Amino acid sequence: AEHIQGLLRNLALKRGLALLLITHDLMRARTVAGDVLTMEQGRIVERLPAGEFAVSAVHPASRALIDAMLPEPSV
Repeated sequence: AEHIQGLLRNLALKRGLALLLITHDLMRARTVAGDVLTMEQGRIVERLPAGEFAVSAVHPASRALIDAMLPEPSV
């Protein structure tokens, strides 16, 4: 799955295309997306750069997704 995501991202960058990834997997979204949008009941309720999402999100739906993430393994 990660290899395919890398291929899609490279293709989008080379061709100037946009990709829409719908997921509950925030770790995957952070590595693939430029922006992360949170939807609730079919409406966009928050939009942030992927790198800032985990620390800057304020909407309750965004916070619930972040709180549901497993902690990153320590190295």
